[in-house]
Amino acid sequence: MQPKRMHHRVLLTLGLCLLGVAGNFLHIPLFFGVDFIFGSVATLCALAFLGPVAALVVAISAGAYTFFLWGHPYAVIVFVAEVVFVYLVRKRTSHLALADALFWTFIGIPLVVVIYSGMLELPYMVSSMIALKQTVNGVLNASFAASIVIVFNRIARNTNGVSLAGTLFNCLLVSILVPGIILIAMETRRSKADSEKAISESIGLVAKFVSYSIKNQSDEISPYMDKEPTLNQVKLISHLGLANMVSMALLDRDDHILAQVGELHTISEGELTKTSEDISIWLPPREGLPLMVWWNKAFYVHNEAVDQEGSMGTVIIEHSAAPVVANLHERNLRAFLILFVLTAFAILAAVLVSKEFSAPLLLLGQASRKLADKIEHGEHIDVPESDFQEIKTLADSFDKMACALTEHFKVVVDRTNELERLSSQLAKFLSPQIYQSLFSGRQQAEIKTERKKLTVCFTDLTGFTDISTDMQPEDLTYLLNSYFSEMSEIAIKHGATIDKFVGDAIVIFFGDPESRGVSEDARACLCMAIEMQEKMQDLSEKWRSEGMENSLRVRIGINTGFCNVGNFGSDLRMDYTLIGAEVNLAARLEALAAPGSVLMSGETYHLVENFFDAVEVKVSNIKGIKREVRAFAINDIQGIDVSKQDS
Repeated sequence: MQPKRMHHRVLLTLGLCLLGVAGNFLHIPLFFGVDFIFGSVATLCALAFLGPVAALVVAISAGAYTFFLWGHPYAVIVFVAEVVFVYLVRKRTSHLALADALFWTFIGIPLVVVIYSGMLELPYMVSSMIALKQTVNGVLNASFAASIVIVFNRIARNTNGVSLAGTLFNCLLVSILVPGIILIAMETRRSKADSEKAISESIGLVAKFVSYSIKNQSDEISPYMDKEPTLNQVKLISHLGLANMVSMALLDRDDHILAQVGELHTISEGELTKTSEDISIWLPPREGLPLMVWWNKAFYVHNEAVDQEGSMGTVIIEHSAAPVVANLHERNLRAFLILFVLTAFAILAAVLVSKEFSAPLLLLGQASRKLADKIEHGEHIDVPESDFQEIKTLADSFDKMACALTEHFKVVVDRTNELERLSSQLAKFLSPQIYQSLFSGRQQAEIKTERKKLTVCFTDLTGFTDISTDMQPEDLTYLLNSYFSEMSEIAIKHGATIDKFVGDAIVIFFGDPESRGVSEDARACLCMAIEMQEKMQDLSEKWRSEGMENSLRVRIGINTGFCNVGNFGSDLRMDYTLIGAEVNLAARLEALAAPGSVLMSGETYHLVENFFDAVEVKVSNIKGIKREVRAFAINDIQGIDVSKQDS
């Protein structure tokens, strides 16, 4: 999860730069310029949280400090190469520590060996030891960085969650590396202390022999130095096996050299630090030398006072630190080689264990994502197996759940198909708008009415009563059903609500449960009526061709006004319909209309007069209507293009 705002990214990058420097500043020294550093923890965290650019900035900042720590700038090269490699490899593996281990195995170790043996001119053994140390150090830092990322994602409740395999991988890796590094650090310091103690004892013994010899000489010191001495220091040193490592000098009380064996360094300019009660270590001026090269030029120093009257006051014994450094390098080469092998084993074990533990869970996750699709298509559901008891229990529970869901799904599908079949049959008894309102939940099956302004249409077949007495019931049924089918299709096409069929009459209205506005509803009703009259001509020709002698025609009456519309009846049986004086007026207008015509009230005509040409028809004594009614009949129905009216 990366911060989106630029100033947040900049601040976080600067903070990680400081942590990278602090991680190298708070290093763990092992011996003579060999340290465990932790700056790459911040670098890899920057890579995980901020991307490669910020990680490179942090890597350069953290690596720059190693110049002050080790005296050479080559750590920056290694840090930058590490960031680039891990960034590229992480596209294929999600394990940060694994990607870092691959870097050190294939690039880091050869690169460090080339730098330390070629550029710093250190022995190959030393370069190899440093390469192994850096590998273990780098993988440990990567494990720390991965752990930080995991903890942060858990705290921040990352939407992608935390990888169980990655968590197990890091826990196993850290649990092996941390104890191993602690043991190496403790063993290295113990070895260094033992070596310094042995040197202290050795050169202390030499100093005591020389001091004792001097105290017991009967001649003066000057003749002793000019002639063959009683105690030949060179022979003593050779006898002790220290001729190549030890230098010795005899100083008077004014620190003037009276006698000397080998080159004496501690009297020159340098840094002298006391390491124990009997021994100190001397380092020459560094002058930009890399730290490990500088320590190879160090000397252990022991001063022994000579308590004798005369011109001699001190015996100085020097022992080169180079053998101690080489011995520690050799020991730690073996130790780091063992730890490197353990690290490789830890990575392999961590990968296998995390995969063995997480693979069944991943398969369960994949199975759960495909569960709905497989159940829907009736496919077999594969449940992974595992030797882990907890995962096995989870897999068994998943299998039982999947089987139960499959059975229930079959029942639900069967019942759904039955409901669809029943609902499709019920839909034929209801207007499409009413059907959709009920099944979508917009309307409830309860006794409830509303007062709305609707446009009501009544249609009736003239001559139907005469022909019904002469026709066979089957033929009559065919005729009536074909008529209703054509008229219903036209009504639905224009958005009408079909209320009921009464004999050969159809009751239709516009404005409920859906309305496009009173004017648009009235216009749609007129378009429907005109198209019905046109379709009736086609039907009449068809019936005539089938042998029906008497022609049938349609009368249509239309009125617009306020009606009560809704569910009427009881809780056991209800009917969706409309009532009111305006409904009665539409029925009366239909009865007054001439066959093949459309007669509408003045209220409807005023809503559509800009679209349809009509002529006023005189009507009087309309039963049940007390007010004066104006009626209008549409002119030239055959010449009206309904498609243009609809647009």
